[in-house]
Amino acid sequence: MERTQSKLSVGVYAPSGAGKTIGAIKLAMGIRNKLYPGESLKDIGLFIDTERRSSTKAVGRSIGGEVLEPLELYCFEPPFDIYKLAKLIDYAVTVKKKKIIVVDSYSAFWSGVDGILERASEIDVELAGQKKMYGAWSEKEIISKKNILKNLMTNSGAHIIMCFRAKTEYVMEPNARG
Repeated sequence: MERTQSKLSVGVYAPSGAGKTIGAIKLAMGIRNKLYPGESLKDIGLFIDTERRSSTKAVGRSIGGEVLEPLELYCFEPPFDIYKLAKLIDYAVTVKKKKIIVVDSYSAFWSGVDGILERASEIDVELAGQKKMYGAWSEKEIISKKNILKNLMTNSGAHIIMCFRAKTEYVMEPNARG
């Protein structure tokens, strides 16, 4: 048996516009600089973009005197099937030998078209009238989909950086003028 190096698993969680994409790219660059110096980030990294190529706006920008480098780009289009994401990451690691993977944004697989929440709602409708304590959330399909995230974050052969969008809540409160 040999001692091996653990892979980094990072979740970047913030509201829209807070800099999740820039932070994820900077993290990827830092991992590359520390562990894989001299290798091209595009050769060893994959950026899975669910936001209609919004990540491309960050590449080439100078942040703190450091120019953000590109990773190989994969534009993930709806439906946001978590199993397809798992297969893509496995392919990237085993076939393309990617060492760093960014998923921006994982939220699409949670609340996007065909995401976990949408499927849970469909199952709740199918279960209407049945007395199930947790409804769809206790169904094998939903449990399996939720566990995919944990497995992607902990069992991947690559360093994983996943961006999650925080919901922004606006609350109207009366002030001195009403």
